[in-house]
Amino acid sequence: SYGANATTGHTVEEVGQQIANWAIQFYNEARQGKYNLIYDWGPKRQEAYNAAIVEGATYHFDCVGWVSFAIHHATGLGGNSWNIFASPTSFGWNEDNFADTGFEEVWRNNSGLYSLPTNVTVLPGDILVAQGHVGIYVGKSEDGADMVVDMWTNESGGLGMRTVSAFTSGSNGRLKQIGRVSASTAATANFEFVANG
Repeated sequence: SYGANATTGHTVEEVGQQIANWAIQFYNEARQGKYNLIYDWGPKRQEAYNAAIVEGATYHFDCVGWVSFAIHHATGLGGNSWNIFASPTSFGWNEDNFADTGFEEVWRNNSGLYSLPTNVTVLPGDILVAQGHVGIYVGKSEDGADMVVDMWTNESGGLGMRTVSAFTSGSNGRLKQIGRVSASTAATANFEFVANG
């Protein structure tokens, strides 16, 4: 089930792992047909963000909406706005992506990379921002590949789990920025949060 036992005083690493675990669990349940997912950048993203997680429900979101939805449901962070982690008109490597979100920029490269940077440790739950896309880093696969869960129209149902190199290929563009929950925000995360729609 979603959530964990403790509710406050978490570390950055604990909150990141909670976000990653939640994203993987929701992805797996969506693949099993428990939810109907629709790629959508319209106003229904707000409804998904605030909705309870219910089997058979339909959720609408684009990549930004997915990241906000997952972090909000995994941790209770984010308040009432679905669009807390990046603006659909400015995400991509804008320095303001993480302003006033409770997340901090931990890496940026204006030229971009097709893989994770080697000069920073990327943690599960970090937000990866490509030139035209955003997703949640969830850690390494069993074969050691770095993995991302993201909402993309090319995946069945829109939600996919794929390698970082696949995330940064094609029209998504190169990896430009990485964000991570701040220590002060992590301390306020509520792993027992349940949206009631």
